[in-house]
Amino acid sequence: MEVFFSLAFCELIFSSVIIFLTIKIANKLAIYDFHDDRRMHKDNIPRLGGLGIFSGFAAVMALLSTGAFLNLQISGPYIVLLVSSAVVFLMGFLDDLRPWKARYKLLVQLSAGFAICAAGFRFNVISFSPLNLNMNLGIFSWVITVLWIAGIINVINMFDGLDGLAGTTSLIVLLSYTVFFVNQRIVQNLSLCFFVIPAVVAFLIFNLPFPKAKIFMGDGGSQFLGFILAVLPLLPSRTGNPSVPVWYAITLLVFPFCDAVAAVWRRVREHRSIMSPDFSHLHHKLVAIGFSQRQTLVLLVILQSAVALLVVTAYHSGGTSALAILLAIWLIAVLFFTVIHINKNIRFTPPPASREK
Repeated sequence: MEVFFSLAFCELIFSSVIIFLTIKIANKLAIYDFHDDRRMHKDNIPRLGGLGIFSGFAAVMALLSTGAFLNLQISGPYIVLLVSSAVVFLMGFLDDLRPWKARYKLLVQLSAGFAICAAGFRFNVISFSPLNLNMNLGIFSWVITVLWIAGIINVINMFDGLDGLAGTTSLIVLLSYTVFFVNQRIVQNLSLCFFVIPAVVAFLIFNLPFPKAKIFMGDGGSQFLGFILAVLPLLPSRTGNPSVPVWYAITLLVFPFCDAVAAVWRRVREHRSIMSPDFSHLHHKLVAIGFSQRQTLVLLVILQSAVALLVVTAYHSGGTSALAILLAIWLIAVLFFTVIHINKNIRFTPPPASREK
């Protein structure tokens, strides 16, 4: 464990330096977040924080691939996974510099999902013992897995609308998966999960609104984190099946998932493109109700932490207890979203654009 924490500390420092330099260079070159109808504030803030997140993670994975640490040799399927994560990050990073059309980004996401399936990381079986459910997906495992990966990438991307929100949510979910993988004692899985955490922590140092965010993760960061969170439950257990059943994986992301579903439904109902931005996401609604942006972040972090603790408890409890806990989480989340969205006239009003050049 000493090696794990030593590498994690070095990664934290490395990612922090990269993000600090990125802020300086982006400010000097005026590479700022785009001002459009979906931003909650209009200050000139760089949006390339994903570079620091990915760079720290990639550096540690490169060291581990040499076998010099932890006596760990990263196998072929995991190399495919790492290369796919790099492709997804690169697509997002380029989109941060010059926006891509949504269909091109979706094509990259689906291609990455296909590569993951080809490497052997798939939902082969949908099982849940309390319901005596054990369904072999066959050829549909490819379709479900590819859609899962593209879907979670976009869920995290859509949830990235408030300083610190996507980063803290991802961090809490990563910590939950770390608990799962520690118990399963599979070093490759644990390493892949654990070494994303220091990079996210480094990013949050500069992104949390205390006193204000100095950089955003951008599409590079949100697409990369979405991809990682999508593939973690697909990593194989000792039996060869996915390490975390899909029921637990989707419940860990219940708030981002419900927010994405609500957004799609809202846009379909209003006869708009499902990719069109608006100011009616969960965090927008909470701010419009009267919470400050910091209070909104704290509230959602508390809720996400509670969900994570309950999911971990359900995972270790199993049986009907797990079923009851998961159903309770979903019932409370749906009720929460219903109450927040019941008044369609409550809308967030964005601040005027900054005049800074």
